[in-house]
Amino acid sequence: MVKENGYIRNLACTFVIIRTTTQNPKSFALVVMNLSTIQKFVGVGTNTKLEKFRKECIMKVLLLNRDETLLSVIPWQEAVKLHFQGKVETPYNFNDFYDIKVKNGVYKLPSAVVLSEYVHVPYTTAPLSKRNVLKRDSYTCGYCGIVLSDSQGTIDHIIPQSRWYKFKEQGKATGKHANNWKNVVASCKKCNCKKADRTPNEAGMDLNINPYTPSRMFINYSTYKENENWQRWVKTN
Repeated sequence: MVKENGYIRNLACTFVIIRTTTQNPKSFALVVMNLSTIQKFVGVGTNTKLEKFRKECIMKVLLLNRDETLLSVIPWQEAVKLHFQGKVETPYNFNDFYDIKVKNGVYKLPSAVVLSEYVHVPYTTAPLSKRNVLKRDSYTCGYCGIVLSDSQGTIDHIIPQSRWYKFKEQGKATGKHANNWKNVVASCKKCNCKKADRTPNEAGMDLNINPYTPSRMFINYSTYKENENWQRWVKTN
């Protein structure tokens, strides 16, 4: 019983996270309303159903503009909301659907949706964050080249933050501040500690990645590769 309760406690955490990350929490009611409903759906202590439910909780939907150019990847709950508002449709000749359990059966949600009306999207650079730096640098340490995970990867400032303004005054740094795309690189914890408050040259370390400013679309592109059924759009964008 302890093991079974453990499953339910973990599942409840997943439920809370999903509700707080959905703009319209009520949309989640299409599947579950509370913990008792979760228990009824998955069956206490039933691993297979629990894993199936967890998989449904992280389902993603590709969002396309009216001309079928890539826009973003959104949670399935948001896709359901847009569909019922009449703002998205199923792409032409597309047959990949998620089966979402609802009270009266199964709701078929396409894993890609296209907007009913075209929206103009201006060019924008990607926001600077740890995950986006890792995506830009292909989850590879810029110094030793090992493959990184989200937990293992760190952001290293090529010119240390504490010394950046001095370099700026000397004309050796560009940008408004140290936290800019051309001054950061993905790094493993070991290399980051070894480099410390020095430049790569001072630390005797080779920087094997050329940092650049990526577009928001480029960062999203790495996410689009996740689903093989999205490749028809990835290849043409």
